[in-house]
Amino acid sequence: MSFIAYTFLNYLRNASEMQYSQIVRTLDKMQMSEIKEDGEEELLYLRSNIDENQRKLQKTLTWTSHNQTGIFVSLQNGNTYNKHTGD
Repeated sequence: MSFIAYTFLNYLRNASEMQYSQIVRTLDKMQMSEIKEDGEEELLYLRSNIDENQRKLQKTLTWTSHNQTGIFVSLQNGNTYNKHTGD
């Protein structure tokens, strides 16, 4: 497992031109909380605001993200939508 983590971090360091410590701090900040209300089938996802380093890593990994900060609901078909905007 440590070889996989090392390879992943080395790839991110080379591709994003960020320092190792910056990558570790940025990945730590890229957290999302999963919330399930009692009696509800849907899961709510709450994420923090994305800063510039997080955008850089997302671009490096070709991840897409919603522009808005908000509560995202997981539907049974696997899609998500923003509960505040309906997107």
